[in-house]
Amino acid sequence: MNALLPLLLAAATAPFTLAAPAPAPAQLDARTSPSEILPTTIINHDMSFSSPNVCLHPSASEVSIYKTSSGGGRSVMYSFTYPSIPAGAQCWLELTTTGSTNIVPSTGAQVDVFTQWAAGKCDGVATGNNRNVYLGRLNVPKAGTASWKMTGSSYLTGKIPCPKAGTVENLEVVVAGDSGEASFSQGAGAGLRIMYSS
Repeated sequence: MNALLPLLLAAATAPFTLAAPAPAPAQLDARTSPSEILPTTIINHDMSFSSPNVCLHPSASEVSIYKTSSGGGRSVMYSFTYPSIPAGAQCWLELTTTGSTNIVPSTGAQVDVFTQWAAGKCDGVATGNNRNVYLGRLNVPKAGTASWKMTGSSYLTGKIPCPKAGTVENLEVVVAGDSGEASFSQGAGAGLRIMYSS
């Protein structure tokens, strides 16, 4: 017993250390990649009001807008229906073009965006565009995401709380200035879309 006593005393007085804590698991990024809402309706509008509006298929592969120095031309009217989106999500408007974009002048076009007080119609008679609030002016590149040159409202030109499911958004896009043209692909990942992200 006397021989064991020094060993027991040494063990009792040895510094006591805790094992290093295990590293915490990596936290998942709570943000999600933006999702898109594609238009449910696309309508060509004759800005001279001399011809009826023309409905395009919602999955139209290309849209073309232009304005002539005489005041004529064509704008495009869009309707979007908001789906069920997670609470707290933010929505904003985005226009993305691809390398196939045709713009005049070639250095870049500008388009004005308006809300509409009601959706456009194309029943062979209606020619109205139901233009309402001016949202702003977009710089449209040959390829890439358009940027806001100026805004007349913060609604959809920046991030806003997404409206409830079933809400319909009606918008008109028209070439800015006295004349010009912009033709661009429209569909998944291209054209005018409402984006949302949590």
